[in-house]
Amino acid sequence: QWLMVFFDVPEEQRKTRDLLRRELRSLGFQSVQKSVWVTRQAVGKPLQELISLLQVRRFVKPLVVRALPR
Repeated sequence: QWLMVFFDVPEEQRKTRDLLRRELRSLGFQSVQKSVWVTRQAVGKPLQELISLLQVRRFVKPLVVRALPR
């Protein structure tokens, strides 16, 4: 199963958005698009902590996916 993260952090919060991307990478996520990231690692709790810390809950949508199409 995969953990996907979709986000749309406003331009006014560019530094926060860039920090979010860096932290997603450090959690093992890979970019599918600039605002779509995916990992197979079990990082749900650290991800939720990151979202809370950065105060971006309304801009970030995590999604668990059982399989990705080929």
